[in-house]
Amino acid sequence: MSRSRTRTKKRMKYENLIVECRRQWNRFDPIGVIDAADETDDEYHSYATRTAKLLMQGADARKVADYVRKVLHSLGISEIPEEKMLEFAQQLTRHST
Repeated sequence: MSRSRTRTKKRMKYENLIVECRRQWNRFDPIGVIDAADETDDEYHSYATRTAKLLMQGADARKVADYVRKVLHSLGISEIPEEKMLEFAQQLTRHST
């Protein structure tokens, strides 16, 4: 396979992961701002992009959970149980394969 074709496949995978990560972040909705009917809301787009990048780099659920924890901490959210963050991270990693 040519280099440009490989890059194109990786780029498509990355873009698909961003879409799925955004969908998952919107469902997780830790700050409670997403309208359930609007899957296109981009409140969490920057987090979805970073999450997709982590997944493309082969991050496991623990590493993704660490990132989620940092995001929530930066938002001033500390009441979400560790198990829920890990479950969310596991959902995200399932979509990276």
